[in-house]
Amino acid sequence: YMLRVKLADGRSYRSAMEVMYPGVTIDSVFAIFKQNNIPNTEQLTGSHDFFILASAERNGAPVLFRASTMGIARVAAYIEPPPPDCADPPCPEICYSFREPINREIVLGNTENTLANQITIRVATEDYDFHSFYFAKVKTFSLSPEGYEFWNSLVSQQQIEGSIFDPQITEIEGTNIFDTETQAPIIGYFGASTISTDSLFFNRFEGAGFLAPIPTARNSCTEVWRAATLDVPPQFF
Repeated sequence: YMLRVKLADGRSYRSAMEVMYPGVTIDSVFAIFKQNNIPNTEQLTGSHDFFILASAERNGAPVLFRASTMGIARVAAYIEPPPPDCADPPCPEICYSFREPINREIVLGNTENTLANQITIRVATEDYDFHSFYFAKVKTFSLSPEGYEFWNSLVSQQQIEGSIFDPQITEIEGTNIFDTETQAPIIGYFGASTISTDSLFFNRFEGAGFLAPIPTARNSCTEVWRAATLDVPPQFF
């Protein structure tokens, strides 16, 4: 596969030829709750870690891949003052908060040194911010060795926190996209991937065992939850 891009101003770019490598198949998606005590209080908090169990064909070579996530949380808020149609205040309003991605961590996988080419990896972590239903979707994308190294360089940059003991930040360079006129390399990477998708729909309260606080909003539930809508997504019908 090869990518060609031509802009309106006449500039054009192309990629080197890319081979599509075999990927993994997601066998299952599951979540594990981690409970924490808020220091100096009796309150509880926690988060859900999302994992996938994935497998690859036994072909003798390790399978390299990247995982991406998307989540939709069913949440609520009390409207203050209560709306006229609220017969027994407080009346929670339901909305749906989209998390795409669930978090911004880059997740890479490698089946090297795994048993029967099967791997379990954590793909995301979500704070326990409400006690109702949650939909999570995971995709995996196969990577070439060069593509894996490019994404791994981004992971290294993402982990730098600014300590004097951290490695020096270096400019990330693309390895397979070029300006067709000057042959100058372009930051980025083009890849053709095999894709596997699976999802999980579960009640977060069952994993946590305690209720999360319900926030208060002046006009709408969507004011206090990120990327929220009052429309019911198809995953919740």
